[in-house]
Amino acid sequence: MKEEKPFIVGNLADSFRFTNRVKELEWLKKRYLNGVNVTLISPRRYGKSSLVRYTADKILSENKDYIFCFIDLFNVKTEQDFYTQYLEAFVNAIKGKWESRVKEIAGYFKYLIPSFSYQASDNTKLAVKLDWETSKKSADEILDVPEKYAQAKGKKIIYCLDEFQNVGFFDDPVAFQKKLRAHWQLHKQVSYCMYGSKRHMMVEFFNSSSMPFYRFGEIMFLDKIHESDWVPFIVRQFENSKKSITENEAQLIAQYAENHPFYVQQLALNVWFNTARKCSVEIVESSLNDLLMQNSILYQRDMDQITSLQANLLKAICFGEERLTTGEVIKKYKLRSSANVVTTRKALENKELVDGMNGTYEILDPLFKRWLKEVYFK
Repeated sequence: MKEEKPFIVGNLADSFRFTNRVKELEWLKKRYLNGVNVTLISPRRYGKSSLVRYTADKILSENKDYIFCFIDLFNVKTEQDFYTQYLEAFVNAIKGKWESRVKEIAGYFKYLIPSFSYQASDNTKLAVKLDWETSKKSADEILDVPEKYAQAKGKKIIYCLDEFQNVGFFDDPVAFQKKLRAHWQLHKQVSYCMYGSKRHMMVEFFNSSSMPFYRFGEIMFLDKIHESDWVPFIVRQFENSKKSITENEAQLIAQYAENHPFYVQQLALNVWFNTARKCSVEIVESSLNDLLMQNSILYQRDMDQITSLQANLLKAICFGEERLTTGEVIKKYKLRSSANVVTTRKALENKELVDGMNGTYEILDPLFKRWLKEVYFK
């Protein structure tokens, strides 16, 4: 029988591997249940998608009057793609035979006639095809169909839109966002949960008074999971799989990964793989070194693709410099000028190598940071 991994890497965390987030889960659940629009903001790999899905599963297990529509906007590049995904997520979220679903949904349109078919890769999922020239004129209908359906059926619909910042790359993105808000703010039975991996863009979308989605609902800034939560989780996951690890060794895992949700799970999984029955400090440290070696080619590629000025600023951040625009730091790390620091920092943020809030910047990947210190900048 295949042994189930006690830690999750690269997939959404299920209930077995979901860690803490008790307060965040309750916060999100209350707002889902009360129809409040929400935005989740954090650096990438903090577990936003897992939190959104896990909370939805909790609600669906208790209340059948809710419908969740999930959209991943990662590969959505145009308005046409957005409308297609928006309608497709809705069609596949509601219950019933596909013929009756299609017939019912078509009844909400006056001008647009969507085309429905089974997806080639999954004959249980309906695909939607829209004529772009017609759908441009019928965008209002598309955006309001879920609200009309929810009112008619007495349902509550929650749209969960991952990588929402990608709408900022559409043609005329501000006009598109204005259109979305004009409709969504009038919806009573449909609410929206938006989250994405580019934190600085999401902050600008929802916290800048010049943007259409300014103060559209409530914002939650997702933080790292505290070490005091990681330690018992790691110990319990080892025990459940008939292996043992001490609290000290579990604490080392959390500290080496700087409590970053993705990297704690990744390092813990590698330690678990390398543990036959009983863990040790040596196994934790060798597992960490294994990860650094495995990723060294990727880290070297990242460094090969940045400028010398970007590398200098990365070095300053890596070694804990906080006042990046001071003359002392600029001279020490050859950063030229404060204007260059600002421009270079934004470039590193766009590459998702660093992240900053309230004037403090950090390297997103704690293993990359360790590699920089021990190998690249040594």
